[in-house]
Amino acid sequence: MHTQVSSEWRKVSNKLEGEPEFDALDKLERLETFQVKTMLTSHANKMMTVMETETLMSNGKVSTSPGGF
Repeated sequence: MHTQVSSEWRKVSNKLEGEPEFDALDKLERLETFQVKTMLTSHANKMMTVMETETLMSNGKVSTSPGGF
């Protein structure tokens, strides 16, 4: 996971280099902002999965009984 995040961070920071908003932050602020954004995106994706599952369950499209019966 750490390697993946590091690799993703390098790609993102290379793309943003030269942007005034990015350049206005120091290196630690840039990294912290990226980490918060990554965490929020992950949390939002998990919430969407839960909401989709709950919607399917309420519509009777997903079985809640063991074994799916």
